[in-house]
Amino acid sequence: MVDADLVAAKPSSIDHIHAAALPLAGTTALAVIEDRLEVGTGDRILINGAAGGVGLYAVQLARARGAIVAASAGAPRRQLLEELGAAAFVDYQQGDVAQRAHDALGALDCVADLVGGSFLVTALPFIREGGRAASIVDLEGNFEEAIDRNLLLHGVLARPSRAATQRLAELVDAGALAPVSTPSIRLPTRPRHTSGWTPAMVAARWSSMSGPVVRRRPCELVPTPCSTQSIPEPESASVMLMPPSTRRTWPVT
Repeated sequence: MVDADLVAAKPSSIDHIHAAALPLAGTTALAVIEDRLEVGTGDRILINGAAGGVGLYAVQLARARGAIVAASAGAPRRQLLEELGAAAFVDYQQGDVAQRAHDALGALDCVADLVGGSFLVTALPFIREGGRAASIVDLEGNFEEAIDRNLLLHGVLARPSRAATQRLAELVDAGALAPVSTPSIRLPTRPRHTSGWTPAMVAARWSSMSGPVVRRRPCELVPTPCSTQSIPEPESASVMLMPPSTRRTWPVT
């Protein structure tokens, strides 16, 4: 039996592979952009980790709400992020991400940190007084400046919700969220596991692509911009299940 609050109708405009990837990262991005940061028209937002599963959705959601987006990722992701609506691209490998986003857009209204480490602390000086920031990962560093400048900080752990999944389905069918496909990875197989492949090896292969991975068949992983949860493609059912947690989930089971 499945809790009814974890099930929603599949968007009619996408296939089962992309639908399976939708709830996990999509719900997290929705919680960050709409529920916590309440991004609105004209807001200048920096999204750190914009080419990941949550990030690709966050960029699109922010643009759909009329925000001006600075997207931080590796250089190979620039064209993709600009096609998704980013007004400014910041290569994180060149350092000073928040400074360069500030230079491009002006004082930031909000920052979404999808990577972690000390990034958010270093970004605080570039957020306008009274601005907002949200993180889906653990926070590190001294946040005294956030208090001094009256910044609103959010730690985000999205919860399973049929309403959120339905909201995502509506956005997909309305064209506000566009799935992004990349080539699949084929791995050696043995029952229930990948023979001879460690998580680090999978990560190395995965790192050359944008977005997370959905496990389609025992030996084929299909990356999409929607999720890091490993979910098999349904044979015929047109429903989506919300995983019990939206913390980072390793894609290989």
